[in-house]
Amino acid sequence: MGTVGLHGIEVLGKIRSMAEVLNQSIEPGNHVDWQTQFLAHLSHCGAAVFSTPGKFTACFAEAEERSPFEPFHVAQGFPADESVITVVGVEAPHSLVMEPTGDVRNDAERLIKTVAGVVANPGSNNVYRYGDGCVVVVLNPEHATLLAKAGFDRARICGHIQQRAFVTKEVADALYGGLNFVHPDDDEKIHAIRDPSQIMLIVAGGMGTYSMVLPSWAYAPSGNIAISETIDVFPHCDLPFD
Repeated sequence: MGTVGLHGIEVLGKIRSMAEVLNQSIEPGNHVDWQTQFLAHLSHCGAAVFSTPGKFTACFAEAEERSPFEPFHVAQGFPADESVITVVGVEAPHSLVMEPTGDVRNDAERLIKTVAGVVANPGSNNVYRYGDGCVVVVLNPEHATLLAKAGFDRARICGHIQQRAFVTKEVADALYGGLNFVHPDDDEKIHAIRDPSQIMLIVAGGMGTYSMVLPSWAYAPSGNIAISETIDVFPHCDLPFD
């Protein structure tokens, strides 16, 4: 056992866990000393204060058949018949709860306010970095259908979330004391997201009252943007027959 992810140095616990997972996918007798391999390249490890299993692997698919919106990859400009994977650096999921009452318009308004409130968590990296990074919003099919019935499409939902996901300058200054905190002096609202395009709106999960937000890491020179690429779901290789 070991401590995990303390400034990227005390990573032995994480390395052992990763090594065990990697060896589980290798045939018995062919195990590799991954721990030694990782330690040999320790200088290339991420310098995180805390780590998470999600940095090793966390993957889910859209509930396309139960979504009232077009698939996310289609909204990104990819053909509908292509398989696409999107990668983004985020925190662990933050659960949000909104139980519908039957009043579609009011329920839709409450849901958007709830999502925006979670996105604009005052202590989050997104607020601290003044809207850098990409936030993932995962609506369950019931919540997504509710918003669709109220006349919202994906773009309009993201626009409303962006507008409402903010803290006041007074709150931000009280939290951060002006240290390492950058924001326009004339802006009384500190938005957690600068532009609606930074919100990845996905429909996934089961029916019910719970949806979730995955806040952004928000750092790195790239601003921690999401990257989407097509994938080959039926890979093959050419065999050299004589």
